[in-house]
Amino acid sequence: MSRKFLGIALLILFADSIGARPAHADYYLHYWEDAHQAKGKFQIVTSARYFTSGGNYDQTGTPVIPAALNTYSRTQIDHWMGYGISDIWSVYARATFASINLTPFSGFVPPNSGFADQTLGVNLRAMHWRNGAMLNVQLQMDFPLYDNAKAAIAGVPFLGDGSTDVATGVFYTYPFTNSSTYQWRATGGAAYLIRNAGFSNAVPWSVRVWNQPKKGLLAFNAGFSGNISMNTDVTLASARTTGASGSAMVNAINPSLASALGEIGYQFERNASAGVMANTTLVGANAPRGWAIGVALHWALGDPNAHEPDENPLTERAKVSKHTGLTEYSLDAKITRINDRVNLLKINQGASAGVERGQMFDIFSVGGNGELKELVARSRVVQATDSESALEITEYFKEVWIEEGFIAKRIIR
Repeated sequence: MSRKFLGIALLILFADSIGARPAHADYYLHYWEDAHQAKGKFQIVTSARYFTSGGNYDQTGTPVIPAALNTYSRTQIDHWMGYGISDIWSVYARATFASINLTPFSGFVPPNSGFADQTLGVNLRAMHWRNGAMLNVQLQMDFPLYDNAKAAIAGVPFLGDGSTDVATGVFYTYPFTNSSTYQWRATGGAAYLIRNAGFSNAVPWSVRVWNQPKKGLLAFNAGFSGNISMNTDVTLASARTTGASGSAMVNAINPSLASALGEIGYQFERNASAGVMANTTLVGANAPRGWAIGVALHWALGDPNAHEPDENPLTERAKVSKHTGLTEYSLDAKITRINDRVNLLKINQGASAGVERGQMFDIFSVGGNGELKELVARSRVVQATDSESALEITEYFKEVWIEEGFIAKRIIR
């Protein structure tokens, strides 16, 4: 545990050391999101989103329409990648390309396209409780790949504020249910965002509820996200060129915003899914008012059975270990029910087949055509009736889902 606390301290110190760099980046469309990945899992998400706005929220939260702006629209493509270095550490990056179109009430503003604000980050799993709840610490930095000075000379919209954000925060995840087909969980997080070049610091936050199937089912999530300004902006509005015909999408003074968001999709396999997403602003101050819609493709390289960061069934009673040597077996049984949260499962063999309390069973995964695959866990009988038995998982050999239909083999001592 001391190594985890050392990691947390290093994240905070690193954030403080780079916080003085001149910077700020777009954070209206990229909300504060947990990026932890399972060990050895390389997750890739490609998304395309369209955002449109016809007005702002003023400093009192009242919807207003800027005098020079008719509509602001932004088409954005994101390529997000995350990798689990270990059970504790994950790293991630995001490349963003955007195209901006402004429709003023009078005149013409040429569109602008190019690389927008890019992202680098690291995530640390700080705590993992027996009930499946988890606490992650995350450090993220966003930086621009564009030049607003050149955009101002060309008379085109700005792709962002032209500076770098540094955020350090936490996420707490709690799994409500975890069956053989799906999982319900809730995740909430907040961070402290360092913004320079005169911009106010802020607190980005998000709260989401997820329904995550294992395969062949609809997946969805919904929640809220936003940013709370610390109201420390030192720049006068008259001294800051908007670069967006009055839209608060760039160069806003002390912006705060709350949005509702959601995504629905289909889980093809454990390593592939696709979905549609939407979000809309709810309330704000000195912030843009609008909505967005988009599509996303998710896929993973590496072990497709590797657990997502908040799906890991391992507890203090069942740690992953290596299996060595040959083992002989005397009875096969089929798993009929699983409860990952308490490491319990049921098999279709009981006392009538000679199953007794204390006997050990190895758990094997099963292929699509019913063939036995690999050894994934070991378990002990805790209760046996005439026709079925309850087993407690004592150790894992693979971080995979144990599913109904897997085979349990009794070990000959």
